[in-house]
Amino acid sequence: MSKRHRLLLGGAVVLVLLGSGLPPGGALYQPQDAIVSANPADTTPNVVDGKVDAILPMGNRVYVAGSFTGVSNAGESRVIPRHGLFALDPATNRVDESFVADFDVNPDPTTERAVEALAPAPGGTALFVGGDFGTLNGAPAQKLVKLDAATGAPDPGFAVPVSAAVKDLAINGSRLFLAGPFAAVGGQPRSGLAAVDAATGAVDPDVTVAFTAPRQGTTPRVETIAVTPDGTTLVAAGNFTLVDGQTRWQVALIDVGSHPARVLDWQTNRFDDQDQTGQYRCAAAFDSHPRDIDVSPDGSYFVIVTTGAYTSRGALCDAASRWELSARGSDLQPTWADYTGGDSFTAVAVTGAAVYVGGHQRWMDNPISDGSNIEGKPGPGSVTREGLAALDPASGLPLPWNPGRVRGEGAWALASTADGLWMGSDTDKVGGWTAPGCGSCEVHQKLAFFPLAGGTAASPPAPAGLPANLYTVGPAGLVERSFDGATLGPPTVLGTGTDGGHVRGAFWLGGRLYEGRDDGRLLRWSYDGATFGPLGVVDLRGVPSSYQTLNAVVTGFPIAKVTGMFYDGGRLYYTLDGDKHLYYRYFLSRPDVADDVVGSQVLVASGDSDGLDWSHVQGMTAAGGAVFWSEGGDLRRVDLAAGRPSPGTVTTLAAGANLDGRAMFLLPSSVAAATPSSGFGGPTAAGATSAGAGYWMVDAGGGVSGFGDAAPFGDATALLSRSVGVAAADIEPTPSRRGYWIVDEAGRVYAFGDARYLGGLARGEKVTSMSTTATGAGYWIFTTRGRVIPFGDARFYGDMSKVALNGPVLDSIPTPSELGYYMVAADGGIFAFGDARFAGSMGGIRLNAPVQSLVPDPDGRGYWLVASDGGVFAFDAPFRGSMGGVRLNKPVTGMVAFGNGYLMVGEDGGIFDFSDRPFLGSLGAHPPARPIVAVAGFG
Repeated sequence: MSKRHRLLLGGAVVLVLLGSGLPPGGALYQPQDAIVSANPADTTPNVVDGKVDAILPMGNRVYVAGSFTGVSNAGESRVIPRHGLFALDPATNRVDESFVADFDVNPDPTTERAVEALAPAPGGTALFVGGDFGTLNGAPAQKLVKLDAATGAPDPGFAVPVSAAVKDLAINGSRLFLAGPFAAVGGQPRSGLAAVDAATGAVDPDVTVAFTAPRQGTTPRVETIAVTPDGTTLVAAGNFTLVDGQTRWQVALIDVGSHPARVLDWQTNRFDDQDQTGQYRCAAAFDSHPRDIDVSPDGSYFVIVTTGAYTSRGALCDAASRWELSARGSDLQPTWADYTGGDSFTAVAVTGAAVYVGGHQRWMDNPISDGSNIEGKPGPGSVTREGLAALDPASGLPLPWNPGRVRGEGAWALASTADGLWMGSDTDKVGGWTAPGCGSCEVHQKLAFFPLAGGTAASPPAPAGLPANLYTVGPAGLVERSFDGATLGPPTVLGTGTDGGHVRGAFWLGGRLYEGRDDGRLLRWSYDGATFGPLGVVDLRGVPSSYQTLNAVVTGFPIAKVTGMFYDGGRLYYTLDGDKHLYYRYFLSRPDVADDVVGSQVLVASGDSDGLDWSHVQGMTAAGGAVFWSEGGDLRRVDLAAGRPSPGTVTTLAAGANLDGRAMFLLPSSVAAATPSSGFGGPTAAGATSAGAGYWMVDAGGGVSGFGDAAPFGDATALLSRSVGVAAADIEPTPSRRGYWIVDEAGRVYAFGDARYLGGLARGEKVTSMSTTATGAGYWIFTTRGRVIPFGDARFYGDMSKVALNGPVLDSIPTPSELGYYMVAADGGIFAFGDARFAGSMGGIRLNAPVQSLVPDPDGRGYWLVASDGGVFAFDAPFRGSMGGVRLNKPVTGMVAFGNGYLMVGEDGGIFDFSDRPFLGSLGAHPPARPIVAVAGFG
């Protein structure tokens, strides 16, 4: 139960709290203008067992609740007995031992009983405690009690019998709202939700809304609640399907400002997970899927997080989603949804600068459905975030904040304060993430505090407004015109030396200029209107170059076919050649291009049933609540409202404007564009190195298959078909990844893309592999006899050609510095030359299968070996996993460094990925006619 306190700072409450000498409690609606540090404070107490379910910062204390029985101060071994609740001083983070309130909790997860909810009482001198406990300090207690904030003593004047557990609490003014599976409160019928007077405990007669018809089972339950800052709207979630007789699957909005409270006209089908056949679209093992709700500090939206095992039928299982509180009507849709791919969320906190989410997730923005499987793989576009993440409020995409956490079952409590973010969980390590599993993370047992000090500014970038300068990029170069949203000024050609014909859409966003290319890349420069910064390539994280449907989510980004693009409100909109739709996907732009995130999901904004046809766009942009585009030589306009064009507002602003090219963007009129001699659309763009991720496989016949950002540039099938009995031996990409070489067993080299032919082998020896230099102006060819033949600027450091080997050399590869290289023989023997560091070998050890490949660790200190049975041997390199002991369809034939680890390929094209990179695909389901002989990759 992912609960923390629910506090509304209504005017009267603020005055009372301030008058008490205590500052207002760290509230649910405590706004923050920055992202907290990913480095947790070193001084927080350790919770020795159970878990933390709720956290309440209030005045000069922080209250922590859960199922634990003991706590110790940081750096101390003495365990202080505290059952279900303790207080700490946030100035020192030491336990306040003068506060004692012991409940009959049980930390055993199979029979867990806990304090589950906290809320501050008006005046700041008391707090409310809810849960499924039965005693307090050994005496019988109700499920809801009021305690003295200084001592923990119960208030004898507050007695509210509750028929079942209290799952959540929220307070506004003198009203305390409570939620749970109860049927009666204070002796009066209340189904799932009630309100009582915060001073007397009298049941509020105006809150009688009944939550009934449970999704499963016989007991309806409200699991979690949140109230808007103005106290008028309550958001409730649980296992119900009816609210006061109206259909509301698992989520409902209640007007608690009216008397009596009433159900609002807000309904969505995204939590209605039962199809027409009665089959559940989320896991039937859970009687409800919502786990936590939080409302934004300004009261404009709420975020809900769920469990439920992500499925292929479109429900919001294992997802975080944002909903606008002003929306009314039926079949409402979220502003955004971020899927984990099958791992549950358990808590959420919205601070304004970020949406913090906790659970046992491994990835964010993950459209693949097997994430709940222990062997699950991340899907295209996914970003690794273990146990904790901070999401961009506009797009829902993960911000760079990545402390990491040993996942356990979840992080169950998140609470923001003016100084940072408190987190409670059921595991003991958080912060300092470097690799999956968080094994090297810091020890903070079940409680951590992330301070704002040392954090980062939220700094969301803003697009240009109107009036502005309008720029087009096309075959004629870069052209500037003044533009105020209605009138288009005369053209000024700023540069004719660009390769604008290769541009596929562009947009400017807060000093960053983005450009799509006909080779499928998305490029970025810093650009202030006068100076271009260095070129960056946005990592698409395995998003394919064509549309694919994964579990009811469409993914893919065909940039090469884009005819126009623009950014608005966390979304990247674009059109495609010959396609009537206006598409969008979520997009996150950050100061470091490596932190930019292109959302995996493809959604439709227009062209579906609104009568608009976007198939003839030739450049587009947006500003001032409108979209502008070129079509048939005319400049057109349409209103953009709630993320969709309004069909009845289409107008032609400038007939015959003849705007040139597929790229159109706006810059603030206060800046003047510079001639992009080697910047936007120029030669640097044409020759840039991809920063994405991908891999190629080559089969024995010379056929090439590319995955992720590894684009195909041709194959050697026709050439090799002329050589009977000769097979391909290896594939090696150029440093730019815009081409590759294929070498066959006879030593003949075939160059594709930007690869340069520098010579081949004519010695009659059997070739096993080749490697390039960093410049692309040289390469080495290696033979099974251990001979090394350098070409171009590749240097010779020695070989084994004059030594009798126990087994043939099967792979060779240079060190990261290129001042040496390794060879590995089939018996596992390692031969190191130049600066290659010998870290060990399998020579002399009886192997189950011959060694096939060697991959140096990127730090240059160690390496991995892989055998044909999938067994991996790590030498001064982190072991990421292997297929040893697993029956394979075909032997492993190659291995390549990938992400923070490696991936292997089988002869049938099956890929075994042991890295933090998304799975990009394989040929395992459709094996090639000839066996795969090598794999090469990047990212």
